[in-house]
Amino acid sequence: MKKEILEDTMYGTIQALYRGKPKKLMDHKGKEYISGIQKEEVEYLTVTKEIIDGDDVANKTFHGGLDRVICVYPIERYAFFEDEYKKPLPKCSFGENMTVTGLLEDEVYVGDIFQIGEVIVQISEGRMPCHTIEKRTGFEHLLKRIFETGFTGYFFRIIKEGTIKKDDKVHLIDRKQNQFTVMDLHHLFFNEKYNLEKMKRAIDIKELSESWKSALKKRIK
Repeated sequence: MKKEILEDTMYGTIQALYRGKPKKLMDHKGKEYISGIQKEEVEYLTVTKEIIDGDDVANKTFHGGLDRVICVYPIERYAFFEDEYKKPLPKCSFGENMTVTGLLEDEVYVGDIFQIGEVIVQISEGRMPCHTIEKRTGFEHLLKRIFETGFTGYFFRIIKEGTIKKDDKVHLIDRKQNQFTVMDLHHLFFNEKYNLEKMKRAIDIKELSESWKSALKKRIK
């Protein structure tokens, strides 16, 4: 990481930690669905390179795996959507494991490495949200607004296992590249569909998850 970044270390604070396993839920229209989006607030998370202890996902095709161990969502986005819809969101609305202050999608870069207590994590990809968020919140067209704004949240892979506590700070300790923030990649994929040269540069990011690289390669073809 460049010296100037080290001298002005970026950090965020943890607002809440969540974990939970898939269960049968009821959406705002009275329909049942099975999902791990409704999680329990806890004081700590025990994480391995594969999973969070006590946490799981229902759809393992699009969720979970080594590149998606911890789902992160900035609390500032809650305020944005609550103001827009004029009503409060429930806790863990986005199925995140960690709600943070700071570290917004347009401020962090794919490949960024953070120290959280004894745990070391790395941003692997931005989140591609699904309709389950609307089932969880009852906010109609929220998914569309997430895609339009790029307020998606993102995922951490685990470099060093351990326990994350609610009072731990999230400190940036290394930045691998400074061309593509999480939001940059989101808008590239969804709003710059014909910018092939930029997509090729994104694919070259070593730290970007294989699922995102594969999606970008398909878009190029």
